[in-house]
Amino acid sequence: MISSQSIPKPVDGYRVEEIDGELLLYHPQSTATVYMNNTAALVWQLCDGQREVGEIVEILGESFPESGEHLGEDVLRAITSFHDNGALQV
Repeated sequence: MISSQSIPKPVDGYRVEEIDGELLLYHPQSTATVYMNNTAALVWQLCDGQREVGEIVEILGESFPESGEHLGEDVLRAITSFHDNGALQV
């Protein structure tokens, strides 16, 4: 279970690609591809194996104060999706 104290770290080999104006998280040696919106791309960039989920929420909250009270849920949803698709270790 991923919590605010979890520290997400990318699995080696994944990279962000822009194809036809859409952002994808892609692993060239597998068939794994994850569609990302701009917010999920920011979350991905902050998942560096150093920050806890709570810190990522805090950073995004400071940068985007208009994001509201659901930011934590949105970040957790993005990280869970990355993890479930094999792109993140927690």
